[in-house]
Amino acid sequence: RFAAKMQKSPEIVGQELKAGVDRTTIAGEGFTKENTPVATGNLRRNIIHKAATFSGGMARGSWGTVTPYARRVEEGRRGFSAGPGKVLAFKPKGSDRVIFRKRVGPAAGAFMFKKAMLRIRPVHRREMDGAIKRIIARLGGAT
Repeated sequence: RFAAKMQKSPEIVGQELKAGVDRTTIAGEGFTKENTPVATGNLRRNIIHKAATFSGGMARGSWGTVTPYARRVEEGRRGFSAGPGKVLAFKPKGSDRVIFRKRVGPAAGAFMFKKAMLRIRPVHRREMDGAIKRIIARLGGAT
């Protein structure tokens, strides 16, 4: 009976670790969205997680976005000026008026992914502790 359970152990370990990593990445996605500034909502909607994979004894999961301007929102941007004879034009949120400027100052970063990574550490620890307990229970050990 013990040998039969041990033969299934790689499958059990993979299932439980993938489940724990999936819950961690879903939480990370949520934490990131909480800290994402919203103008149109496009960036927040496009932050997604990928299902966890298990290979080589490791479970891997991730969350992120392919939105092109996400890095500038995360890290901020430097100030910049229009070229000679040109101006910068923009429309503030909630306004119909276009504003023209020769230069704009820097913008601070939102650091939504960085903040999420700090918040996810204890969640990840709890998920992995839980996965280990479930693995032991499924293999017939003490909990």
